[in-house]
Amino acid sequence: SALWIDLIECEERRLPHICQLPNGMLVFPTFSFEEYLNHYFQRLSLYESMWFPVPRMGSKYDDFCNLEFPVCATGKVANMCTLATVAYDASQFGISVNLLQNTTKFLTYPEMIRISQKAPFGGETIDGFHPALQRTFDTTKLTVKRIGTRRELAAALAARPKIPQVAQLELQLLIFDITEVQQVFVRTVATPKWKQLLGKAETMTQIDVVLNKKDSTVSKSVAERLSGWSFLEEFQSDIHIEFCIERPPEDSKAMLLYDSEIDGEMFRSTTANNGPSLKSLLDYDAP
Repeated sequence: SALWIDLIECEERRLPHICQLPNGMLVFPTFSFEEYLNHYFQRLSLYESMWFPVPRMGSKYDDFCNLEFPVCATGKVANMCTLATVAYDASQFGISVNLLQNTTKFLTYPEMIRISQKAPFGGETIDGFHPALQRTFDTTKLTVKRIGTRRELAAALAARPKIPQVAQLELQLLIFDITEVQQVFVRTVATPKWKQLLGKAETMTQIDVVLNKKDSTVSKSVAERLSGWSFLEEFQSDIHIEFCIERPPEDSKAMLLYDSEIDGEMFRSTTANNGPSLKSLLDYDAP
């Protein structure tokens, strides 16, 4: 079979490989076209223009077919967004653009929606999101595991919170740089009686934010970040954010969505992007 497919022209549905980050997060890896070319020519160690993107003939063809090629599909970002959210029934995944490179960008659900709504040749920039979602990361030193089968994916998801991976990724990107936040949990709690008397439901969703110390300024900043979390609309209930310095009781069935020592540390360790950016390498801003 071919080593690549065109998502626009090919109707065949292929299952993309998923990658697991050191904190357990599962993402859908893609490469920009510049990185794609870089991988292609580095792995073949020669240049034959007629062999791009797949060598059709020649002495290197069999060796090329045996490579674990880093790209399984070509297409626009909007097509990749669709693939990341519908390819697997088990979950929806965020996109990591140029994973394990100097400049890695994580695409979350709000960005995917905006990209899909843009005109194909409109030329507009994708902006209007919280600055926390606009960062790039140097992921060259991360150890990433490749998930290649449905069975491996099911096992990996079994150890993850029961919300879409793209939603958890967005939450972690929103708050990882606020070091006072130690953990974030979500759970279902009983609605206070006085609210029930006003016609509210018997239960509501509570987000427990565990801080290393009580600080009203930090609480206000975290609340502002969490209010922009797109997944809040999916809870189908009233939502209350509780700030505390102790984690919820073990019997509360609280779901851990963020841990500073695991998730936060991974993102914080990759934000020091000292290498050249893809933009500068391409001389993008030159007159």
